[in-house]
Amino acid sequence: VVVGTESCGKSTLTRYLAKIYNTMFVEEYGRTICEEVGGCDTILTPEYFPHIAYGHKMEEYKALQQANKLLFIDTEAIVTQFYSELYTGQTFPVLDQIAKEQAYDLWLLMEPDVAWVDDGLRVHGEEQVRLHNHEKLRQMLDERGITYVTLRGNYAERLQGAMQHVDQLLKTTSQRAEIGLD
Repeated sequence: VVVGTESCGKSTLTRYLAKIYNTMFVEEYGRTICEEVGGCDTILTPEYFPHIAYGHKMEEYKALQQANKLLFIDTEAIVTQFYSELYTGQTFPVLDQIAKEQAYDLWLLMEPDVAWVDDGLRVHGEEQVRLHNHEKLRQMLDERGITYVTLRGNYAERLQGAMQHVDQLLKTTSQRAEIGLD
């Protein structure tokens, strides 16, 4: 799963990884909803966020049925909880419950060190705000005991780093299967 704040390269990395590894990916469902309603920061009411987390999980389950050994996922329930708090000031126990039940093999946390892109939906482009939001998300991951790999640098460096971690995961999984541990 690829996580991070807005405009840090999550979607780009997820799509590239899926293409390179010839498999499926899951788009950020919250973004799909934002595009449908015309924005996130003022239009989304608190009731949207549990729906976003549920819809995202359904997209994961569907993609898993077609995936080729790997499934790359753009965002998950902790990030949805982060945005719920950011946009509405509210958190939802159901989002925490969904987050507790998530079991991803690899978490990639994107640093906000690439240029912020104004795509019409993003609103948190000021450098200090980006850094603050990143630290808040990092804190949420740490509080939940999530082990993650941080990716930084330009897009090519991020892709290379992600591929190294994915390849290591595949190698470890293959080795475990060979000795009968999986």
